[in-house]
Amino acid sequence: MRRFAIAFIVILAVVAGVAWLVGGTPTTQEELMAGLDTTWPRTVALGLLAAVLTASMVAGSPKLKEVGRAITVWGLLALVLIAVYAYRHDLTRMAQTTMAAVVPGMAVSVDEGVAVSRGADGHFRIRGSVNGAPVTFLLDTGASLILLTSEDATAAGVRPERAAFSLPVSTANGLAEVAPVTLGDVSVGSISESEVSAAVAPPGKLSSSLLGMSFLSRLYRFEIKGDRLVLQK
Repeated sequence: MRRFAIAFIVILAVVAGVAWLVGGTPTTQEELMAGLDTTWPRTVALGLLAAVLTASMVAGSPKLKEVGRAITVWGLLALVLIAVYAYRHDLTRMAQTTMAAVVPGMAVSVDEGVAVSRGADGHFRIRGSVNGAPVTFLLDTGASLILLTSEDATAAGVRPERAAFSLPVSTANGLAEVAPVTLGDVSVGSISESEVSAAVAPPGKLSSSLLGMSFLSRLYRFEIKGDRLVLQK
């Protein structure tokens, strides 16, 4: 009976602690959830500690040394939980920056904007999308327009008429006549632009879609820092 009384006291203490953590005694469910949203790490840590202590008291009379050890271990875990939550945004940015360095071509959000790492071939191949369809662009600051391969254009739902292929351009495979189009949406990481001027190359005339100045000129800035390309809206 004494053990259950002690457990009941511990539970009451936890309830009082939760009420203090959420900033007073909530009067509605909305107030309780709003308070827990900002203090849940401490609440969970306190609850775990109370559960361990309560279980030990119900199961048998704990030794003082065991109680002290449990408080120390769970207290440290509570501090870790609170620290991870407090610095969650910094940890997320660190993880994204690491991914940008490890996976060439992946566009990830960083403090400066969107970052992409240079590939092993020395080029920036940027994973983006056109009208929601995935497209891997080759950065080409010398191209005045976004230039899509026939395959990427088809995947994005862009199908110009044969007569539209009338604009002469120079490609890596020689001269070609491309079809001017307007793309509804072009996205690279968190950067998205609508109604972007572009062109579609005939089949077999382009090995990779090009990210040209019709997209890049809309940005606040873009620059290459070593092996990293940074785009800023």
